Amino acid sequence: GKKKNINMRPLIKGLSLIDETTVQMTIERRESGSVKPYEVMAHLLGISDNESRLMPILKIKGESKAITQIAKGDYTDKEKVGLLKSV
Repeated sequence: GKKKNINMRPLIKGLSLIDETTVQMTIERRESGSVKPYEVMAHLLGISDNESRLMPILKIKGESKAITQIAKGDYTDKEKVGLLKSV
C-alpha cells in the first residue's frame, strides 16, 4: 500500500520497558491512520522495518480503540533502553 507520514506520538497511549527483552505499548487506532508496533519499534530503536518485523508481537485487544502490544527483543543496549525510557 501507499505509505504516508503521520505523527505517531499522539497514537502511542502507553510505552514501557517491562524487562530487558520486553516492551509493552498501547497504540490507538484511528480512521485517519494508525501505526503498527514494528513501525514504532523501528523508529525508537533506529532499525529497519524489516529488522523490527523479526520481533515477536503479542496483541491484546482492549475495550477502547487502543490495542496493547508487547514486543520481545534485546534491549540491553543502554542507548536503546534510554530512548525507550524517555518516551
